[in-house]
Amino acid sequence: MRKLRRLKYLPIGAFLTVYFLLILWGWLDIFPRQWREVPPRTIVSQYYPPSVAHPLGIFFQKDLLISFVKSAPSSFVAGTITLLPFLVFGILLGVGSSMKQGSLQQLCHRLIEIMNAFPKLVVLLIYAALFGVNIYSLLILFGIISAPKLAELIRGKILELKREDFIDATIALGLPIRTIVFKHILWYHGRNIVASQIFYIFAMAVLMEASLSYLNLGIRYGYYSWGLMLHYATSVGHLSFFRWPWHPDFNLPAVLPSVGLIGLTYCLMYISRLIQEREMQMKGIL
Repeated sequence: MRKLRRLKYLPIGAFLTVYFLLILWGWLDIFPRQWREVPPRTIVSQYYPPSVAHPLGIFFQKDLLISFVKSAPSSFVAGTITLLPFLVFGILLGVGSSMKQGSLQQLCHRLIEIMNAFPKLVVLLIYAALFGVNIYSLLILFGIISAPKLAELIRGKILELKREDFIDATIALGLPIRTIVFKHILWYHGRNIVASQIFYIFAMAVLMEASLSYLNLGIRYGYYSWGLMLHYATSVGHLSFFRWPWHPDFNLPAVLPSVGLIGLTYCLMYISRLIQEREMQMKGIL
């Protein structure tokens, strides 16, 4: 049974290994010279099929494989940038909303209600239209407005454990409230919740970065992204998914980033689900 379980996780581990190798390759920016040399007479919006000099072809006067590899780090950076404000605001709002009745609790409740009231993509579009910020600022904002999901889970965990005997024991011992909340509740009993949400928000950040770059929002010249690759790929009319892979009009420039985005999102969501199931098993639900 254990061997079968390990085989079940093998595709996830293999995909993530390839993904991190692509990130490292993209950051090192080491490619053969012939891949970088594009014939000067190539048409900008024309896709040139794979050849010996360019294994995946040429698209928008760039080697397609180089564009794909150099776009991988953007998704990782997007997830990291989104994760930090998500954790900070999510934990603070969750702890604040679980305190005793008072102005702090009411303020946290109102902030959670306000942030849950508006669609996240619409908020980002309005913010970009008003202030014209870069994509990293939009991702930070996305992390902040996504924090209520984590806050509500943390609030539920704190309220659930407040009735436990060990909490009364820690209070009787004179431990500070911050130690009880952050160590004995969040770390000892709530870290699976936080870990699950880390993988969840990372997956959402990858998709959001791809969506924003697809819409050309907040990106600068020379920016590489799988979403931007999709934007260019869908702008060429004669390319199609409904062709055989060896056909000259097969839309390989769109297939590559699509596989990367779908595969990465699936792996992250799958890991998040595994952690949730583990938490439920610890509670005796599964």
